[in-house]
Formats: sequence, C-alpha cells, structure tokens
Amino acid sequence: MGVPYPSPGHEVIRAALLFSLATAAFTAGPSVEPWIEVRAPHVVVITNGGERAGRKTAFQFEQFDRALQKRFPWIQVEDGARLTVIASPEERVVRSLASDSAEEGDRAFSSYLALLAQPVAATRTDLPEPSDKERSPNREAWRGRAGFLIEKSIGTTPPWLVRGLSVFLADTLVKEKEVLAGRMVFADVAAQTALPVADFFKETRTADRRFETQAGLFAHFLLVGDEGKNAAALDALLQRIATRAPAASVQEALARVTSLYASFPKYLSLRKFSPVKLSIDPTVSASTFSIRPLKVAEALMLRAEILFELNRPVDVRGLLREARSADPTLARPYEIEAILCEREQRTAESKQAIETATKLGSRNAALYYRLAQLQWAPTMIRPALQSVAKTLEVARDLAPADPNILAYLADVQSDLGLPDPALSQADRAAKASPRDPYVLLVLARAQWNAKKTEPSQATARSALGLAKIASQRQVAQQLLDFMTRNKRAQAAGTKPYITQVGPPPSGAFGATRAAGDAVSGTGGASLGTARAASTDASAISDCFAKRDDAACARAVPSLETACAEKQSTSCVSLGSLYDGGFGVARDRRKAASNYTLACGLGDKPGCARVAVLEAQGLGVPRNTPKATKTLESLCGENIPDACIGLAQVLRLTGRAADRARARTLLKTACDAGATEACGLLTAR
Repeated sequence: MGVPYPSPGHEVIRAALLFSLATAAFTAGPSVEPWIEVRAPHVVVITNGGERAGRKTAFQFEQFDRALQKRFPWIQVEDGARLTVIASPEERVVRSLASDSAEEGDRAFSSYLALLAQPVAATRTDLPEPSDKERSPNREAWRGRAGFLIEKSIGTTPPWLVRGLSVFLADTLVKEKEVLAGRMVFADVAAQTALPVADFFKETRTADRRFETQAGLFAHFLLVGDEGKNAAALDALLQRIATRAPAASVQEALARVTSLYASFPKYLSLRKFSPVKLSIDPTVSASTFSIRPLKVAEALMLRAEILFELNRPVDVRGLLREARSADPTLARPYEIEAILCEREQRTAESKQAIETATKLGSRNAALYYRLAQLQWAPTMIRPALQSVAKTLEVARDLAPADPNILAYLADVQSDLGLPDPALSQADRAAKASPRDPYVLLVLARAQWNAKKTEPSQATARSALGLAKIASQRQVAQQLLDFMTRNKRAQAAGTKPYITQVGPPPSGAFGATRAAGDAVSGTGGASLGTARAASTDASAISDCFAKRDDAACARAVPSLETACAEKQSTSCVSLGSLYDGGFGVARDRRKAASNYTLACGLGDKPGCARVAVLEAQGLGVPRNTPKATKTLESLCGENIPDACIGLAQVLRLTGRAADRARARTLLKTACDAGATEACGLLTAR
C-alpha cells in the first residue's frame, strides 16, 4: 500500500525498540487472560483479551468481509484460506506482528499480513470504541484486508482504483447493527488539492501518501458524493474488470469514470465526507461462535509459526524455547529450529534438531529427506546405506510423489544392489519430474543396472542436455563414457554402474539464513569480491560464509569503501547486510540506496534486488508494476536474483496462478544451483 519510509535515524531507534519488544512478545509477563480460540465461520481469533473481546473481534472481522462482499459482489472472499486474527491487550504483541510497510502510527493498534499459508491480522483489545470522528484503531488491519481482497479479485491496476478503494475502506467502524465505511478521518485532508487528471490516472506510478489519500477521497466522491449518483459508473467499471470483460468495454467504463473527475476538485473543497452505511449480516451472531481454551504450548506455537514465516528468528526462538518447556513432546519446535539452523549454515545443529524431531514423531517429509542427505558420504558401508534407505522410505511414505525423495531412494537402492526396486522408484521420479537432470541421472543408472542398455543411454543423454550445474554435467558425461566402453559387457550382465550419483544439492532443504523472508523478497547476503586482500578480508569471509553478525559488523567499513570505489558487487553485499539485518540494524532505505548504486554501475543482481524492495515499498516508494516489469526482464536474462525476487513478489499476490508460477521460477533457479531458491521451495 506504499507509505513514506521513516528516516534512517528514526529507523535505527525504532529497530532497537522493536527488537527489545518483539523478543519478549507473547512471553514477558502474565497475560490479562489465558489464551483462547474463538472460531467464527470464516475467521479464527486467537486472544488473551478474554472471551468477550474475542467474540467481538471475530464478529467485526466476519462482518467486515460480508459487508464488502454484499456491497461489491465481485470481491472474492471464499477461497478456503481462513483469516487468523491475533487479538491482545498487549501493545508489544501487536507490534511484533506488524510488517515493515505498516504505517508507524498504526503499528501499535493493528496490522495485516498476507502470508503464504494464510492471511493474518493483529489487533488490540484494550482500546475504547472510537467516536464517529476518531480514527479506527483497526485502520491498518482494515486497509490490509481490503487491499488483499481487492487485489485478489481485480489485480493491482489501475493504481488510483485499487489504492483508492483500500484507503476508502481503511477507516471503517464495525458496529453491532451497521458498518460505517469511507469515514475519511485524516489529519491531512484539509491540505488536499486535486492532482491534474493526467497525473491522477497514470497506469503506473510510485505510491505516495498524498496520492493514496486523494485516491481514497475520489472513491468517496464516486460512491458517496452527490447522493451516490456516480456509484453506478464506478460499479460498472469494477464489474467489467473483475469479469475480464473485453478491453474496449473496460476502456468505455473507465472513460465514463474519468469524465467525472472534472467535478472532483469542487467536491474536495467542501471538506465534508460523510460515511457510507453498509448493512451487517443478521445471520451472524457472536454468541454462536465456538470457544476453545488453548494449551500454553499450542498458543506459543501458533504465534511462532507466524513469526517464522516473517523470518524473525530471534523472536521465533524465544517462543520455541517456551513451547518446548511447556510441552517437551512436540516435534514442531525442533522442525522449525532445524530450518533456522540450515538457513544459518549450522549443519551440525540442524542435524541434531532433525534427529530430535524425528524421534518425537515428526511427519515432515522434508526433514527425513534432509537427514538422509546429511547421512550421505561418497563411500558408505552397507549398514550405513541401509540406514539412509530406511530414512528415505519414511520420507517417501510421507510424500509419495516427491521426485527428489524417490530419485535419492532409487540411487541408494542401486548402491545396495537392488536393481528392480531402484528402477521402480526412478521411473516414478522421472514421471513426476521429466526434465530434472538429477532425476534422469538416477534413472539412467537404474536402467543400466537393470540391463536396459539402450534406454539408459538415451536417458543419460537427456540428462546431459538438461544439466546446468557443472557437477551434473560431469556425472552425466562420465556415465555416458562408461556406457560406451562397457555396453557389450553390460549385455552379459557383468558391468553394473556402481558410482553413486549422490543426493541433490544440500540447498534443497534451505541453506541460506534469510531464505523465505516473506516481507522483503530475496534478502540473502551476497558476497562481493571487493577488498578481498584487505585486512578486513577475514571479516568479510566470516560474515557471508558463516553468517557471523559480529564479522558482518566489522566488514561494513571495508564494504562501504569498496562501494565508494564503484565496486558494484560490494555495493550489493553492503545492501544485503542492511536488507537482512546482518551485523547492522535492518534499514531498507540504506539497502535500496546501495542496491541502486550497484545497479547504476551495471550490476544486474543489484537492479533485481532494488526492484524487489520497490515492489513492496520498502525503503523506496512503492511501484509494483514497474518493479515487476524490471524483474520479468532480468529473469528473462537468467539473473537468479531476479527470478527469486519475482517469485517472492508473485507469492504475495494471493492468486493461485501466481503462486504456481513462483514455484516454477524457484524450481528452475534451484536446479541451476541457487541454494536460496532451494530453501524457499521448502520453507513453510
């Protein structure tokens, strides 16, 4: 929704404050009430504000969606993704769930996050009901929810329409018998003067507060002004966009709305913006919502899962410690800890966490798969191979269609001299992923050992043609050379192919610390070549190789000097430290500045990274259409950072088609050796 980014000085102070508050979120001090779950038809409220506050919150969010859908029938609400609301009287709880793009003044009151697994909102339960002339404390939540539903239903363009409706619906009051929308309670309304028509109706534009406020006021003019006589024109335009009407029909409706803008300046000068009254659904009663007490560990894990998806490891680990203490039998805390350790490249700790999770009965196939990867070695005695096979069989039973699990199991079975089971697993893997070079290499080996000489050679040639990683090309060529030399011997059954293909790259489970950052996009640290011979070389190396925060802090001055000397990779590296908060306070404005410097020097990964920030208005004005176009272009040039960034932007749209394409982009980047993409594929 694009908001002004705080100044660097403000951001450092705020980051330090939020760090101390967020670390203790949900854990410091006794709650006002025990945590409970309030379940409405389409909303689940998790609250420690008491049953009455929980029922009221669930009623408000349920009625907000229903009122919108009744007034705007094109809005898609029913999508199976139940909205979860964290409602608490504790300010630090609500603040900890605010996104980086939330307005500072609203962070303490409410927020909305369109996470990958489900949408999540947060709100306070201890605030008095506002009067009709006071801002809604749920403003950020309503704005986020409205924007999410609108963009899911009609897309992100034109900007004035999507952002205008979101702002119009932000300052809403949900009462017992009616919903008041479009109240337009803004401190800066009096300063508004109408933008020129050509500027206001631009198809692409950077977001700024003045434009968004004015877009909301224009939506108010269309829906409420002149006794609502212009609402039909807006409704016609929205309906045609939502139903994917022919372009000419949409343009006709848009021209009608555009012509009404001539009367908008006069309306704006009146400074009188009465709300529109929307009806509630009388069939929904807060008294019918079900109530369920939550165990301490369950309440902790519900919030840990949200912060895990937000990539806030410090906050997550605090909750995990308390959850393990409350219920030592839970496997999920160790699953999350394993993934966090993988992102930080702490392999030994990750393996220990995985082993603990499996002992506690984890049903996460990815963990068993990763454990089998960690157990692999180039030379293994038979009992060790059998142990790996057993681990992979559990993973296969949990995820029977996963091609990487099937292929890895087939390769181990080939090592064990079991050609028929190996061929069966490899065939299934190849059917699931027919263009994966790793899968084809395993299949070629299994075919050879099953005396299918001609098919095995054809499969190996296909693997060689598809391979993008040097190690895979080398294995494929070695396999083909072996087959050529031993084709006649194979016919007699005397030359099995015994060399292991081995597991897929270790990054398939998630190898980078910042992979999966649902807010910022790529966010991963990037090692430049600058200052490698300087006295700070070891600090730079430890920073990026070990994800050592102290080393990252020591590396900053050297990277700053190198960036000033126009070494573009150092600018990208420095930007990545500020982007992810490695050794420095996270500062998206500084990150964007350094990425922009790199981009100006011709560094395409730098261009991609600043575009990811621009897509979400983090550190730079938001311009999602422009940023997406940049990422599309750079991804077309096979720039991994661009493809990963584009995938992250697509994941946030809420559309199934975009998420499917995002997964394809990440799979392609992972296959090409981008471990960050591999991590994003499997991170929950």
